[in-house]
Amino acid sequence: MKKKVITLLLSLVLVSGSPGSIRSLAAETGQQRAEPVSEAETLEQEDDPVREEETARESDPENTDADAQKDNPVQDRADEPAENGEAVEQSPETEGPSVEEEKAPGPEEEEADISEEAAAEVMETEEAGISDESNDAGADSADSGSCGEDAVWTLADTGTLTISGSGTMDDFSGSASPWFAQRAKIRKVIVEDGITDVGDYAFYSLDQLTEVSLSDSVTGIGQGVFDGCGCLTGITIPESVTSIGKAAFWKCGSLKNVTIPEGVTAIAWGTFSGCSSLTGVTIPDSVTEIGESAFEGCSSLKSIKIPNGVASIKKSTFYKCSSLKSITVPDNAAVIEASAFEGCSSLTSVTFPRWLMSIRDRAFWNCGSLESIMVPAGVNEIGEDAFPRNSERPVMIIVNSPYAIKYCKANNYEYFDPAAPSITRLSGQNGSDIWVKIEKRDDAAGYHIKYADNSKLTNAKEIFLNGQDNSSIAVSGLTNGKTYYVQAQIYKKTRTAAYWSKWCSVQSVKVEQTPYPTNISKLSTYIGSHIKVDWPRTAGASGYHIKYADNSSMTGAKEVMVKGNSTFTKTLTGLKNGKTYYIKIQTYRTVSGKTFWSSWSQAKSIRVDQIPYGSSINKLTNPSSRSMKIIWDKAPSAAGYHIQYAADSSMKGAKDITIGNKETLSKTVTGLTKGKTYYVRIQTFRKVSGKTYWSSWSKAKKLTITK
Repeated sequence: MKKKVITLLLSLVLVSGSPGSIRSLAAETGQQRAEPVSEAETLEQEDDPVREEETARESDPENTDADAQKDNPVQDRADEPAENGEAVEQSPETEGPSVEEEKAPGPEEEEADISEEAAAEVMETEEAGISDESNDAGADSADSGSCGEDAVWTLADTGTLTISGSGTMDDFSGSASPWFAQRAKIRKVIVEDGITDVGDYAFYSLDQLTEVSLSDSVTGIGQGVFDGCGCLTGITIPESVTSIGKAAFWKCGSLKNVTIPEGVTAIAWGTFSGCSSLTGVTIPDSVTEIGESAFEGCSSLKSIKIPNGVASIKKSTFYKCSSLKSITVPDNAAVIEASAFEGCSSLTSVTFPRWLMSIRDRAFWNCGSLESIMVPAGVNEIGEDAFPRNSERPVMIIVNSPYAIKYCKANNYEYFDPAAPSITRLSGQNGSDIWVKIEKRDDAAGYHIKYADNSKLTNAKEIFLNGQDNSSIAVSGLTNGKTYYVQAQIYKKTRTAAYWSKWCSVQSVKVEQTPYPTNISKLSTYIGSHIKVDWPRTAGASGYHIKYADNSSMTGAKEVMVKGNSTFTKTLTGLKNGKTYYIKIQTYRTVSGKTFWSSWSQAKSIRVDQIPYGSSINKLTNPSSRSMKIIWDKAPSAAGYHIQYAADSSMKGAKDITIGNKETLSKTVTGLTKGKTYYVRIQTFRKVSGKTYWSSWSKAKKLTITK
């Protein structure tokens, strides 16, 4: 603007051939007089094509708008919430007085006469300044000006931008700051004492900025102040600062360390997002909120301490912090929002607070070196894909609540419950054993028992039981009459780690001569009056005691004694067809003339029916060419026998033989194929009142026809 005014006035002087009166220049030069300018020098200034091109480019509003839009980070952040409505860029036409205002003379200026020499001197001085500025930022760039009601800026040739004065700086949007056009030369920023607030986007995209000095008078740093300052490696934020705006250090890719002063209560949205060189951040205890994406993409950040006052970890707060190795979620945090730690691929340790309630979608997704996560008991919400999935290194979810167990089962996560198991049975047996049975758990890979003859478990012996179902054991070689103390826990192992539950409380038991109990393994009913009882052998038993009755309360029960420890089946007779009977069993042990009894087994029931006793294949032979002789056992009360044979073990395509005489115990089959193997099975049948009852099939036997 100055060049245009000066050139216009000098042109008037040259045309008139007299010095003329230049009022506006008199005001700018403080009424100084100067040497006259020659006509040749004036023509040389007007014919400079470089300056004319630069002036035209800078005055083109379309170019200015395009550059501003290209560099404006607001355009790239559609998800950033607006606080004060839409940002409005300042246009060159509204920055400072218009040409008409500069040309309008005041009453004193009208009487001021300036010679041709004074006008030439002013033009020479101004033109030299313009020429220097145009080397870096264009012919219309200024080296100083206003940036607030009481704040001014100056840009020295050394590349130092100084903000001085008092009070609050203006807010800018993107590239609208008055020094933006000269950003290529700005290496250092100094905000002097007196300035209280650094305006929004004040130093936006100063991509050569390496050093910043903020005075202790600064209390607020606005939104996007250092956004895009890619060469800024460090900054000291004064203790006076209490607020830092959104995206204040967005994509400061060289920034390495930051200490946030005490008094700042919030780290806003995207404050350090994209600071890929950031390795350390000190956050004071005064901070109670960390906004969404605050540290997103800080790929060099290895650790960070979050103050206890922070009540939630916001969405994408540490998204893709790929060097972050451990994190402790603060004590007061109740929620970890979606993708909060997603992509933290180096994360190996996470500590949750006791009162955490919610872990949302993808909160720890793609944290593939993370071996285990302990979910607190109070968590009652876990989002989709909240935890990583990695077939080579599966994550173990340590659960502490029924909700977490249900979530892991429903989403096929491997889990482990560290709660202590219970000992469901502890008894002294056979004068030398104790029987230990532990609560069976679906998440257990095995069980760990330790026992000793003292309550402190000094010199305790240990037993490991491998397998989810292997939850009980008889500990032998103990002393009769002595008391032993027992503890148990469960464990689970992966390829790289082992997980152990808490120990259950210590329990005690006295070794006694009581025999081990037994149970009924099978009940079978036959011919309308018999029930066959089977049970497993019990070590150390002297015999077995059976009770049976036609009612579940066992009223009027009958008893059967089975002496010795070699018989494990008994047939009860004289029963009523169609009636249901209840049966239970116990063992006994006789030592030095005294009998010790086990507890009773659980009662089982069966309805008496007319099913006949079965038979079995006794022998198969190949007596002659292409023949097979079948010999079977006689079955009591059977009316006859039903035989099947086939060249397939599944009995597909089997042929049937019916033997109506219960005394017949063999049958020869002819017309078979040499070299083939045949499978044979048998069942019996019984007819009562015109109805036929069938036994179960015997186990099949096979024979290869060799003749």
